[in-house]
Amino acid sequence: MIIEPINILDHLKSAVVVLDRELSVLYLNQTAQSLCGQSLPRSLGVPFQDLFKDPHLEPKALRTNLVSDQPFTKRETSLLITSSGEKITANYSISPQQDGSVLIEIEPLDRFKKINREDQNRTTQRATRELVRGLAHEVKNPLGGIRGAAQLLQAELPTEQHEYTAVILDEVDRLRHLVDRLLGPDRPPAFSQVNIHQILERVIALETADIKTSDPSDDAVEFIRNYDPSVPNIQADAEQLVQANLNIVRNARAALEAVNNPIITLTTSVVHRFTIGKRIHPLVVRITISDNGPGIPPDIMDQLFFPMVTRKVNGHGLGLPLTQAIIDQHRGIIDCASSPGLTTFQIYLPLEQPRHG
Repeated sequence: MIIEPINILDHLKSAVVVLDRELSVLYLNQTAQSLCGQSLPRSLGVPFQDLFKDPHLEPKALRTNLVSDQPFTKRETSLLITSSGEKITANYSISPQQDGSVLIEIEPLDRFKKINREDQNRTTQRATRELVRGLAHEVKNPLGGIRGAAQLLQAELPTEQHEYTAVILDEVDRLRHLVDRLLGPDRPPAFSQVNIHQILERVIALETADIKTSDPSDDAVEFIRNYDPSVPNIQADAEQLVQANLNIVRNARAALEAVNNPIITLTTSVVHRFTIGKRIHPLVVRITISDNGPGIPPDIMDQLFFPMVTRKVNGHGLGLPLTQAIIDQHRGIIDCASSPGLTTFQIYLPLEQPRHG
């Protein structure tokens, strides 16, 4: 059996990039596509610096190094992924080819560290979520009794004193709503084949309507769509995915209140051979939601997905924990990178869910 070389390259853990004489993309293997967040069809002809940035990879520096016709290597250097704004530590080598093309191999060094960190974070967050759910149940049980007693008391009191029992009833309802949110999704996902772009379009429509309703004079947030049409349908719960993505978009909108020309960008792509937990998935869908706000304070980044962690005025810090609970039920993961001017959330979802029963 003859194996095509192109198929072999797609199974490498190193990212392989081939550039033409103008330093534009001729080829990316699947690892390179996953790393830069763009499929091969969308990357063909794109200048290399639009995918990765490093002082030694700028066009002028790269051409200077290529003049010698000798390969050169950089080790443990910081490489910027342009699409996400993420900086990774990587080794890379650059080899001029006889036909004038350029072969670049990139070996990410921190992906395995990131997988271990994700596993640890998920374990910690699950334990915290179970503790919070247990406390929420303990709080919710007596709330029904308090509400019933307040209603009985209201029936016995003169009308002019009903304002006091009304306060009790309103506060009990507020606490009950808060507890319900602490408990997370109220049902397991109802999986079906869904189109992720339809999900994101609904999120944009809901948030646009909310902006117009809450403050018509407010500067409209610009939504930029960067959808990959090759993304296939996935098995998911459509309503829950709308809620998960809407929570992220609403947080982004809140962060943009004091920003001129606020922009939220939604990007979709396919990632090959991606590890979630201990399992390597041949194909996952990546949803990227980014904004040009001031960024997330570094002191809360490590606790971002824990309940009650927020910097929003009157916020409860429950949106992101709920989002993570939904993504967790879909066997996916969510990640965040933030710096002033660019905050990016990335959701990775497997195409298929394991069969039950």
